Amino acid sequence: MRSAPHAYPCARNLIGSPAKRLKRGGECGNFTQMNAVKVDSAKRIRLTVLTPGDYYEPEVRGGDAEEITLRRMPPPRRRFTKQEALQAIERSPLRFTHSWDQVKAETRG
Repeated sequence: MRSAPHAYPCARNLIGSPAKRLKRGGECGNFTQMNAVKVDSAKRIRLTVLTPGDYYEPEVRGGDAEEITLRRMPPPRRRFTKQEALQAIERSPLRFTHSWDQVKAETRG
């Protein structure tokens, strides 16, 4: 079994007394290697594991953005066009009994 470059044997993998130690397989601290990325002048980074068009929410930790975690988010809902909004208002069962000027006078008066 080949170990990762940052892996080290773990004390919990040893079983029994020091004289009769049995060794379990596995290592602690098996980290995957991450390549460093550079931020360009437009404050962008390129990560090969991300797909264009996907949405991620960054969580920044530390004073100088020492750690940044990206969480996948669902894409935002498409906004209505003006025509779609007017059609939705027409189809709505709600009907207003006051004009806009009367509503403004009641709420701001």
